[in-house]
Amino acid sequence: MKSKWKKVKIKEIADIIMGQSPPSSTYNEEGKGLPFYQGVVDFGCRFVTPRVFCTEPKKVIDENYVLLSVRAPVGEVNLTKGKCAIGRGNAGLKEKRGQKLFLYYLLKYNMRKLKNSSEGTVFSSISKSTIENLEIEIPKSLDEQKAIASVLSSLDDKIDLLHRQNKTLEKMAETLFRQWFVEEAKEDWEEKKLEEVCVIRNGYAFKSETYQEIGQKIIRTLNFKNGFVNTEKIVYISDELAKFFSKYFLNRKDFLLVMVGANIGNYAVVTKDILPALQNQNMWCFKALQPDFQFYLNYYLKQMIKEKKNIVSGSAREFFQKKVFANFIIPIPENIKLRQFNEIVEDIFSKIENNRTQIRTLEKLWDTLLPKLMSGQIRVKI
Repeated sequence: MKSKWKKVKIKEIADIIMGQSPPSSTYNEEGKGLPFYQGVVDFGCRFVTPRVFCTEPKKVIDENYVLLSVRAPVGEVNLTKGKCAIGRGNAGLKEKRGQKLFLYYLLKYNMRKLKNSSEGTVFSSISKSTIENLEIEIPKSLDEQKAIASVLSSLDDKIDLLHRQNKTLEKMAETLFRQWFVEEAKEDWEEKKLEEVCVIRNGYAFKSETYQEIGQKIIRTLNFKNGFVNTEKIVYISDELAKFFSKYFLNRKDFLLVMVGANIGNYAVVTKDILPALQNQNMWCFKALQPDFQFYLNYYLKQMIKEKKNIVSGSAREFFQKKVFANFIIPIPENIKLRQFNEIVEDIFSKIENNRTQIRTLEKLWDTLLPKLMSGQIRVKI
């Protein structure tokens, strides 16, 4: 079966453009010029998200190119939906026969192989020559290449759809909160200190030497992504060791907030699919004293954090102190309104959780199929 595959170098099947960074004075976030991608900061599950723009780009690619990060972290791959500028942290690769999606999956598979074969060496950057001369195996048949890309792309489409559904559901809950408790807020609502309505718990500094590949999950600040916990870089400790730290176990709907470091202000809400799990250091966990209050608390904290993250860094550090949070005043709506909000958002939150479970199932299938399809272990009918 492998006789229908051939060994080639990347330069034989793709043209490569290495990025070049223009003067920072030409950058903006107002949408002037072309979207500019310097590294992986704007990479998504599949597509980059425009954030920074550039009026004097040095290197430009279009939607026919695949983005590849060439500086740490090396090997991340993404797609772009249109013309954009790339900085020195990225390269653009264009498949010579127009098979962009096949090249995308080919790079994801082979860059993973490159990292795994590095024998512990940390690649801080990768050169054009290294990319060009990377030897890979591909099907000789163009139709088989298209079929492989179609299988993997269909899974990605389903995953993307579920992610979009979750964003819509989250937006619905945020809109309801804003309407009921901001726009229609009443002056006669009781006010309390945050410490009167919830517990603010510090995490524990679990030792990296105790980490292992199975056991009880440890949630670290680097696992926070888009308001939830991402399991991509989860570490574990043994079940036996976890018994000594039972007070740090998280519960569904807990609100986690990073209060130190570069990611200060990042937050995540705990969903059932990541449990059981323990809370690591450098974050607070907010637990409402009354169950019906947790969703309201979570959305109020999100709003407050969003407002405070825009202040200057010195003031931000002062704001993210436990005593400041504990004394923060929070309005308390009438119980019937809180119960109604809790019931509606519980239904929304459950749908988000179900979608997350489906996403993880599809991602596991994708992870299984990618190496098998790209190595010829599984053949696609054409």
